[in-house]
Amino acid sequence: MKLKRAAITLTLTALALSTAACGGGSDNPQPSESAANSAASNSASPSASSSSTPSSFEVGDNFGPAKWTLTRDPSHDEDVIVRPEQVVLATRSSEMITALAVYSSSGEPLWDLQLEQGVDVQVLEKTVVMVDSKNVKSSTLDKDTRMSKITLLSLKDGSTQKEIEVPSDKVFTNDETIVFESDNTVNAIAWDGSVVNVDKAKLDRASPGKVSVVGTTLFWPKDNSADALVSANWTLQDFPNLPEKEVSAIDPLAIDNKLGLLIVQAMHGAAPKPSYFAVKAETGEIAYELSCPGYSHSDASTNIARNSPNGKYGVMESIWISADKGRCIGGGEQKEVELLAVDDSGTAYGTWAEEKMDDDQFVTVPANGEAKVSTGYYPVGIMTGGLGVHVLGFRQEGTIFRAKSITGNPPK
Repeated sequence: MKLKRAAITLTLTALALSTAACGGGSDNPQPSESAANSAASNSASPSASSSSTPSSFEVGDNFGPAKWTLTRDPSHDEDVIVRPEQVVLATRSSEMITALAVYSSSGEPLWDLQLEQGVDVQVLEKTVVMVDSKNVKSSTLDKDTRMSKITLLSLKDGSTQKEIEVPSDKVFTNDETIVFESDNTVNAIAWDGSVVNVDKAKLDRASPGKVSVVGTTLFWPKDNSADALVSANWTLQDFPNLPEKEVSAIDPLAIDNKLGLLIVQAMHGAAPKPSYFAVKAETGEIAYELSCPGYSHSDASTNIARNSPNGKYGVMESIWISADKGRCIGGGEQKEVELLAVDDSGTAYGTWAEEKMDDDQFVTVPANGEAKVSTGYYPVGIMTGGLGVHVLGFRQEGTIFRAKSITGNPPK
């Protein structure tokens, strides 16, 4: 998940955000020991109140009463980012990220950061990546230069894992991937937080700014065109039952980093129509074709799949995928569905694509079954143990809310 136009004051602070455990809890919980040293500097987060009683808003039938509740300030937008062991709340103001607050799967505050204007921020699987660009004054007659510091923080505790300094004109963001050039290679920050690279010579005429990563495999459009996708080890331009000469464009729709799959749309025919395929990123082989008669890609960007905690299933927009099969849900003559979470059994959860305010239309899609619609708030992510994270509030888009409260609900 990419969080644009943020900046950072590198100070870990004790959270003013508070939680409540089921059956009790302090109205003024003490900050964790790792954050306590800088508590006085925290002005951060717009959510300052707590509740000792878990929220009572109705969630879907698959989930039980809340184990914990975070009481929020609904006058601010927050992106609710769920990982298997952490929940990250990214406070937004006028399209800028102003704060990050990280909680454990038990609703306890772990660490937070105050953000200023100027830095790109991404939350990966276990890593937060920040790119801070600043002018560096020359002590000679040479012109000032602009340098970017790429900082990798542990999602678990906020500690610095790695720092890289690069001239700013050598840093790019593409498909939620931080890419940077060095003398002989093009490098990217992979989903697992590692730095992966490819020799510049293998890009041929492709621009480094067009490079993306799925899993730990870098790929890019051949010759900066839409005719083919390539990596260091493969070229993707042939598809089963589609003559190569009929394929006019190949568009990467989604990246599933855990499954190592790239979901692509191949436009073909005299009056171009789409077909959809899952491609193994490591080898470039076609894993399978998806049947998506009613599917319509929502924008020109490439989505990052949201995965089950065990990494065996992924969802994005109305698409459900696993390692060996995938399908689209709804669309066409049916209502459009937006899937936001999937659990370790492959059951996906979401709502109607057009619903935003106080969403309570709960769509459940079993791995091998038909979609079921019921009343209740849907989870925006599933944590280890099947805990569903639910949000009461106005949904702006995706997982960005003006939240009143956020709860962790165990499965029934």
